[in-house]
Amino acid sequence: MGAKGRAALKVGDGAMELTIREATAADYAAICDIFAEADDLHRQHLPHIFQKPSGPVREQEYILGLLADENAGLFLAQLGSQVVGLVCVLAREAPAVPTFVPRRYATVDSLVVQQSFRRRGIGRALMEKAQAWAQAQGLERMELHVWEFNQEAIAFYQQLGYENLSRRMGKRLDSVDHSFIAEAAPMPPARRRAPIHLQVSNVSGRGSLLCC
Repeated sequence: MGAKGRAALKVGDGAMELTIREATAADYAAICDIFAEADDLHRQHLPHIFQKPSGPVREQEYILGLLADENAGLFLAQLGSQVVGLVCVLAREAPAVPTFVPRRYATVDSLVVQQSFRRRGIGRALMEKAQAWAQAQGLERMELHVWEFNQEAIAFYQQLGYENLSRRMGKRLDSVDHSFIAEAAPMPPARRRAPIHLQVSNVSGRGSLLCC
């Protein structure tokens, strides 16, 4: 990838110029098309979490907000005149909690390359652009979240040097027994009670309080 974010990429029998550039408001429709493909994949694998929206896949106000946010970078991969991928990277700060080391880091919020253009180095070029943006912001680390079903993406990130930091887990509750509600004794009249003070000590994420 050259200094201007351009490189020749072979497509079919010929070669086309790949450009990695900042997104603009005029790219809104193309951005939605890219996100739609990723959203469809997530709905297929996690229908209990993701659903098809009744309107645009991303509201225009949301995209314009990213473009105006100095703590966000939204970059597109373009082949000729066609947008074929995107990366969104955000600057974050550690929570203001004594157990966390104060730090500013980058998180890759989204990385999408259209299916027909994968395995051509486009995803890597987008990630390099995201990393360059993070370094320019003075951020010290890159982090990201990926769903467990997406083994292809996990292998890709591992090739780039990313390692597991945590594991988010879930359990389906097939049924809930509400019989105890009907059998429960009537609640006594409300009485004034002394305030209860709870001390939260496990905020480091080492236990089950914060496991994200």
